Amino acid sequence: MTLRLLEDFKGVDPVTGATVSGDDHLRLSLRTILTTLIGSCVMDRDFGSRVPALLDAPIGPSVIADLVAATAEAIYRWEPRVVLKRVLVASAAAGRLSIDLLVEIKGRVVLLEGVV
Repeated sequence: MTLRLLEDFKGVDPVTGATVSGDDHLRLSLRTILTTLIGSCVMDRDFGSRVPALLDAPIGPSVIADLVAATAEAIYRWEPRVVLKRVLVASAAAGRLSIDLLVEIKGRVVLLEGVV
């Protein structure tokens, strides 16, 4: 197995159409994982997270805990380039959510703000 550098990964920003790489590609990948409901991806029904299913729940301590757990589960399963250090729910209201992630990428710790 060949280890690829983070800079080797490239993608397309769905909003601007610009090519993204490095930390921006990682942010895009994490956003895609966390905003895709498990079962909704035709080519891989297991892909995604439970986060979208929790958005309409009444926000309280147990739902926040479920959001953190769902985020950690999905990142652990689908994004091997990072080690998740902390999930920060910056704000949560019915139908709206802002999550910041503290991740370790090859020995450097990075705060990715507004991933979701």
